[in-house]
Amino acid sequence: MIHIVDKMEEWQEIQGSPYLQYVQDLKAQGKIKHIGLSSHNAEVALAIAKSGLVEVIMFSLNPAFDRVQSDKNPWDSKTFDEMLPGIDPVRVELYDYCAQHDIAITVMKTFGGGDRLLDAEKSPLKIALTRDQCFAYVLAKPCVKVALCSIDSASKVDEYLHYLKATDEEKDYNSALSKQTAQNDMDKGACTYCNHCMPCSAGIPIAKVNELLDKAEKEGLTSELKAKYDSLPHHAGECTHCGACLSRCPFGVDIPTQMDKAKEVFGK
Repeated sequence: MIHIVDKMEEWQEIQGSPYLQYVQDLKAQGKIKHIGLSSHNAEVALAIAKSGLVEVIMFSLNPAFDRVQSDKNPWDSKTFDEMLPGIDPVRVELYDYCAQHDIAITVMKTFGGGDRLLDAEKSPLKIALTRDQCFAYVLAKPCVKVALCSIDSASKVDEYLHYLKATDEEKDYNSALSKQTAQNDMDKGACTYCNHCMPCSAGIPIAKVNELLDKAEKEGLTSELKAKYDSLPHHAGECTHCGACLSRCPFGVDIPTQMDKAKEVFGK
């Protein structure tokens, strides 16, 4: 694991360096099995993922950090005064790319650094989440394989492991985030491609359909967008309007209506 690469210049320096070649040689010799890298910067992490050089990325991921613009410092409290209405699109692309290319994300800062997200007064979200809700949020992303947390005493082990036997109601972060979302009308009704609506009973990749639909509505339907849509394993026209996704969406998106729009725009 190559630790803390938070600037693009640092990543550029590592590429082609004798150090990286040494690491790659160790892997070729079977002395190490995988190459990983850690970052707190979404743009840098995305560039690392697209390099094809790593198989795992340790990344800071939680409901608050997801709403920080990728070029902002999540450790600066002023950053959260300009919190995005939805998930930063660079983070969406990072999670989507890693899921599609079998790059595992190991999550750090699951609770926001310390236990900030568990305390309404300390949390940038101004609401208190539980540990179970924080774990459920990060583990809902297909690219996430491990959620890390620090435990300062053995007496807390059972408290953290409660997630393994937690009920769906106890894991339900959507209800809590929906209350926070309701404080800002900009957040409501707009898909942020977060994938928390999944899984779809018809297998439709809802976030990707919404992403392509938004682009088609803004830029017009191009042959490139149509080709990307056609390549999806399932299409909006297969939506059964079962409504399961509606209860899981933290942003109040009318997903069945979106699927109807996509079917009309893309033809299936």
